[in-house]
This record gives sequence, C-alpha cells and structure tokens, in this order.
Amino acid sequence: MKRDCPDRETELQILKEKLVSIEEMAQSLPRLPASGIKRLTALRAAFANRPAPAALGVRPNRAGYHLAPLEVRIAEVEAIAATRPEPVKTRVQALPPLSEEEARGIPTEALYFDRDWYVRTYPDVAQSGIDPATHFRECGDREGRNPNPHFNSRLYLAANPDVAHADLGPFEHFIMYGIEERRRLRPD
Repeated sequence: MKRDCPDRETELQILKEKLVSIEEMAQSLPRLPASGIKRLTALRAAFANRPAPAALGVRPNRAGYHLAPLEVRIAEVEAIAATRPEPVKTRVQALPPLSEEEARGIPTEALYFDRDWYVRTYPDVAQSGIDPATHFRECGDREGRNPNPHFNSRLYLAANPDVAHADLGPFEHFIMYGIEERRRLRPD
C-alpha cells in the first residue's frame, strides 16, 4: 500500500510557513530585554497565541482552551494546597548518652571486627571464598550481619534510630561516631 507523502520541498515549505524566526519576533517587540530569562519570558508571553519556534517552548492554544490568568491559577494552587493535610513530622532521637561508667563497660572486643567469629557465624561467607572483612564492609553490614559477638546491628539501630538515616552502616557509625558520642549498644 503506497502512502501519499509530500516531497521534501513541500514539507520544508509547510514548516517555514508555520514557524517564524526568533529574530523576526524579537524585532517586532518594543523594549525587549537584550538577553537572559527576561527576554525569553517576554517572547513567550508575546507569542503565546501565535506560531512560534519550538525553542521558545510556546504551544498554540488548542481550540476552545484558554489559559486562565496568572492570579486565577495561583488561587487554584493555593486552594488545592489548603485542602491537603500537613505532613506528620516525627522526631527520631537516640537514647540519652551513656554515662562514663557505662561507656567503660563496653567490651573492647565490640570495637573490632572478629574474622573467626564472622566465618563461624556466617558459613556462607567461608564457602564464598571472600575475605570476611571485605564481605562485611561491602555487603554484610547492609545485610544486618554483625561484626562480632558483642555488637548487634539491629539492637544498635533500635537504640539509635537516627543512625538508620545516616549514610553509614551501624557498626561503621558506632566506630566513627557512636563511641565518642557514647551511644548505647542496646535499647535496654
């Protein structure tokens, strides 16, 4: 089935008739800003109902459709915004910091990654052949695995819910900030 298509010359002629050059449009406007966003805004406003280059982002009004004045559109947006409920804001806070005595009670082993314990606890890591410390850094921490028997990621997050929003994993946060801030290891 053969389609009737206009030849290339005819298509070009049709496009030329539809579009007016930006320069011709600009010359027809008095007191047009020389450049920048004000110039573009003025061109868009001036040619909203006439053919204009697509570069201006102007679309001709569709039959029977006219854009409401700016004041009306703003009032409509404000009316819609007024009907929406306020978002619920909940504060997430950590428990009070540990006392000096409580901080001294944290086992020193909780500060270190225990390779042997990690491999015994997570045999899939031993079977994978990946270095246990590398596994923990790259994916184990995100998976909620614990680095040693004294540090539990889930309990640390329960005691310090604000840490869940940090860019660090629980153990990494504990080492870099939690110790100095005397963060609790458990919510009890």
